[in-house]
Amino acid sequence: MGRILETCAEMLTQQGWSFERSDGRDALITSVRGDAASYRIIFDVKEESEQAVLYVVSPTNVPEGKRQAACEFVARANYGLIIGNFEHDLSDGEIRYKVSVDVEGSKLTVPMAKNMLGCGIAMMERYYSGLMAIAFAETKPEEAVASCEK
Repeated sequence: MGRILETCAEMLTQQGWSFERSDGRDALITSVRGDAASYRIIFDVKEESEQAVLYVVSPTNVPEGKRQAACEFVARANYGLIIGNFEHDLSDGEIRYKVSVDVEGSKLTVPMAKNMLGCGIAMMERYYSGLMAIAFAETKPEEAVASCEK
């Protein structure tokens, strides 16, 4: 296990989280139950380029007929975010929140990894209800984002 991945594992262990290492890549996978839903958490590490990426993955994919509205929702939600961003896979409707850091010339610390995790979960929790309103109701993206940002 590389130095960056070890730091992510140490942080999860300190928080009392169980996790597994992904086969074939430098990644740790776990899950968390939030107030709105349960999310899959992935720490994906690029040791050779000294980068760490955290993904908080929505448990619900957006149905095909609602993906254009979800694109607008994601664009509106992303505007003004300082740390991280939402991503939308148009092929299957997956929505995830990404927080990444390049630590070249430095190192990832446990507090940094914890902040990445906290930010990703907080943003997914904040916007999940709006995402569901887009996916399964007739809510307009602008209204859904405004509701999440109250």
